[in-house]
Amino acid sequence: MAGKIPRVPVNHLGSATTAGSPFIPNSAALQTGLSRRDFMRLSALAAASGLVLPRRPVAAQSMTSTESELLSLAMDVARGEGADYADGRVIRTQFEAVGAREQMITQVQSTDSYGINVRALVGGSWGFAATQIFTRDAVANIAREAVAIARANNDVAPSTTVLAPVDIFPDADWVTPHSIDPFTIPIEDKAALLLRVNEEALRVNNIRFSSSSILSVKEERLLATTEGSVVRQTLMRINPSINITAISPDGSDFQSRSAVVEPAGRGYEYVMGLELAANAQGWAEEAAMKLDAPGVEPGKWDLVLHPSNLWLTIHENIGH
Repeated sequence: MAGKIPRVPVNHLGSATTAGSPFIPNSAALQTGLSRRDFMRLSALAAASGLVLPRRPVAAQSMTSTESELLSLAMDVARGEGADYADGRVIRTQFEAVGAREQMITQVQSTDSYGINVRALVGGSWGFAATQIFTRDAVANIAREAVAIARANNDVAPSTTVLAPVDIFPDADWVTPHSIDPFTIPIEDKAALLLRVNEEALRVNNIRFSSSSILSVKEERLLATTEGSVVRQTLMRINPSINITAISPDGSDFQSRSAVVEPAGRGYEYVMGLELAANAQGWAEEAAMKLDAPGVEPGKWDLVLHPSNLWLTIHENIGH
């Protein structure tokens, strides 16, 4: 098998399986752990053999005038069918996850989704329909379906909905502030960083396990409304994480340190600024310190909460 890449069927979404799920070289090995050497070897083999899979659907390279025209058609059809208000969105979402435990790559996932939807208001009720088929007939059909669902809902439970007044933006753009698109950084580079982070953490006495990951999301939206707004948005989110576990020499206790970094609506520059590898030993030392920390005695105590914990406290108290 050395030097050979298996033939991989690529479906219409650019994913290398007939079911549409992303292809991962030696995916069985990735579930149990893939060493740094094997991961880099497989990546090099794929590149050398010319196996370059599309990172996104072929028909979805950028927000196009065709998409704007289809949304305009959808709004016209919805109005013609009797909608009091309607909006439509073309949404394209890229998701990528890279994970490592100790010196093994444990997760590589890259997916794309792409579709168009219409939401319609009739009376006080809403209807919704969506499709992945980007033809005039298909888009007109979902506009009719959304209005029909809204009308049926309103017939069952008549009500009145008054929408808040909003400004109209006939040609607007908004992009998450960033300097480095996470999807321009090779997966190999992200994997190498995570392996380095784990390596640094494991240098600390009593640290036995270290896992880390980087999750990236890029969502491109094109919005059109019957009020006349047309808005393009590019939203990015990135979530680096690390979980370090210390075990006492006699095996009687274990403690973990995690949640030391937060997700952010930023680009890859956020990950670079965290200096994960440089800080890994410090976080590992904090995990080891917990092995000797005294237990909390029952009673009433004042808590000083870090903001990263305060949001969780608020969520658990009123978010549910």
